[in-house]
Amino acid sequence: MIGVDLGNLNPAVHYGIAMFNLTRMELAEDRAQQAHITPAVARFLEDLDRERLAVAEAFGVKARSIHQAYAVPGKVEIGPLAEMMRQIVVTRKGVNGPKTLDSRYVTEDVPYGLQTTIRLADLTGVEVPLARLRSIPAICASETGSPTRPPASGTSSETNCNAPTQSRPIFSSICQASDPPARTLAATRSRMA
Repeated sequence: MIGVDLGNLNPAVHYGIAMFNLTRMELAEDRAQQAHITPAVARFLEDLDRERLAVAEAFGVKARSIHQAYAVPGKVEIGPLAEMMRQIVVTRKGVNGPKTLDSRYVTEDVPYGLQTTIRLADLTGVEVPLARLRSIPAICASETGSPTRPPASGTSSETNCNAPTQSRPIFSSICQASDPPARTLAATRSRMA
């Protein structure tokens, strides 16, 4: 089970893509997301991937790297991620990036994937500072666009998101996302005992 969680690249990749493309998402821009993974974004994704791989290694799990996942023999060779993305754009049609902040990149991959990695890191003592940035959940904006405060650790969004009662927080699933990862954490702890 831990191998499946830590083998999934989507939480880290989608988190980085969303975090560095929030304005494009808000403006509903049409774009092939690989073409917008600039060298700086690629370095962030590579560093975030190293964190994921360190957690996997601490559990004795072999997980493929982001470079291995994007490599296509004869077409996309392993190298710096930004260069790999340029090769992908040349060799195939890119995947369109999300056009809304209420995207699965934010509402699913952060609370159900990235948060699980953070909690697994806590169990092993592995430092994951980039995964802990949690910039996207910190936005927790209401539909009217006014910023609201994200929940404090261990509290529910109803008491701490401070969204106006007449508007639903766009990131409400993040504000309330402690249950599924907590169940995963409890199950992991019981298997390790």
